[in-house]
Amino acid sequence: MGCRRISMVLLSTVVVAALVGLGTDAYAGCSKPPCASVKWYSGSCICCTTGSEIFNFTALGVPGWFVKNCPVITVNGHPVLDSNGNPEQANCVMCSVYGTQQIDGGGICGDQVLDLDCGIAGTAFCANHGGNASTAQGQPFTMTDVIFGAGDFSNCTKAGKCTGTIQVVGDLSQIQCQNSNWDAIAFTASEFRGQCATCDNGFDSTGECCADATRVPDGSGGLKCGNLTPGTPTESGPFQCSIANIPKPGNAQPYQCCSLDPTTGLCTP
Repeated sequence: MGCRRISMVLLSTVVVAALVGLGTDAYAGCSKPPCASVKWYSGSCICCTTGSEIFNFTALGVPGWFVKNCPVITVNGHPVLDSNGNPEQANCVMCSVYGTQQIDGGGICGDQVLDLDCGIAGTAFCANHGGNASTAQGQPFTMTDVIFGAGDFSNCTKAGKCTGTIQVVGDLSQIQCQNSNWDAIAFTASEFRGQCATCDNGFDSTGECCADATRVPDGSGGLKCGNLTPGTPTESGPFQCSIANIPKPGNAQPYQCCSLDPTTGLCTP
């Protein structure tokens, strides 16, 4: 079974990765574990919590040129407005989640650090119609999509300290609950691999890094890059996160994360 990328660019900053640049100490402001130090910006680290894979970030020492260059997006020369009528900033940071489990037609998972053809193992939570998280029942499930979320750097100080959140959300419609009268309300991965990236002019609704701030409608309600020449993202090193006991929805717990060696796919100290 092939994998498809879910277009999930968030209009409000909901959480991504952790860039922590504090001199030469790679783990300053970043607890190891549960966070992972990654090659990206100076002293970057990534911290993840359960709940459709939430990436929290605190960015200290982010280059001022990058914060300033995350532009307002335009269509036909006019700025795009958000739901409050304000100019909408581009989504300049993105994280993607990849699986570690072999699925039908997939490759031998583990040979590649980030494999598009591997499923994301975890627990699907189902509840009866009108039920809530407290009554949800969990069942093993493997998500077969590569999933991502993106956000902006709108919450930054003049000193270059940025904080925010990006939430990576899977397609719950593919989950078949054991009780046909119940609905899937959440999916939480037990283990996944990931990578984050920044793009000077933002990512479009398909996850493409744009070469400039222009966008055009993509025909399905989203906006794609207006320039056919793609931009060049600045990618973090790969990382892996896992959790032994998956909590019910609404009870966020930290994943134990590590940086991955891009050649062996093994955790590095």
